[in-house]
Amino acid sequence: MIKRLRTLPLRLALVAVASFGLAACTYAFNEGAFETFDVQNALVISDNLSFVEDLGEAHIQPDTTPDFWEIRIAGDNGYQTIGMGGSKAFSELPAATAEAVQSLELMEGAPIFCGDGPRFACYVYIISVTGDAIEVVSNADELVHFLGTIDTPSEAALVAMADNYYFSDGWIRQDSARYTVLATAIEKGQPWECTPGSVKLTTYQVLLEIGELGRIDVVARKHLEDRCVDF
Repeated sequence: MIKRLRTLPLRLALVAVASFGLAACTYAFNEGAFETFDVQNALVISDNLSFVEDLGEAHIQPDTTPDFWEIRIAGDNGYQTIGMGGSKAFSELPAATAEAVQSLELMEGAPIFCGDGPRFACYVYIISVTGDAIEVVSNADELVHFLGTIDTPSEAALVAMADNYYFSDGWIRQDSARYTVLATAIEKGQPWECTPGSVKLTTYQVLLEIGELGRIDVVARKHLEDRCVDF
């Protein structure tokens, strides 16, 4: 039995390419509503794609462990499994279940930029197997249900991504039972705001707080730029 759930809306984005690691410095926010925060021991996330490519079982810890789960990046050329876990190895699943998991190819989930042009070209989603039930985890609500308590910075970052925030030299820091996140948001403008064949994108820097139950609060938002992008 395969449970297919609703998809996230398509958003547009700009690309920023680097790697991620642990910060040991003071990060200066943009002027305006943002202040200077000490982000020592924060997880620096330069962009969504680099982050998810390094995810694994150690970064995702569901409260209720399914038989098997895997996280994928899906694109025009199929999908790539980037992490897996569960109480069983994939080889221990019943043959019919394993075949169904392998043949399940979707284009839904948290959008990330992974190609040329202004559009998000790939999606991140999770396949979860319990008994003979196969569940697709493809949006923020489903991700929070799958994870349970948000108890690692990587889980909080995934929740932000699933809610259509993306990272461009951002970071995430654990503060007791919540997470403080510097991320980026993009809003799509109206058709008449640019020439035909292009779309207006407004970029904001946002400061988020993510609670242990997955609630996202926008603490501050700063306008960065408006631009028209051909598509």
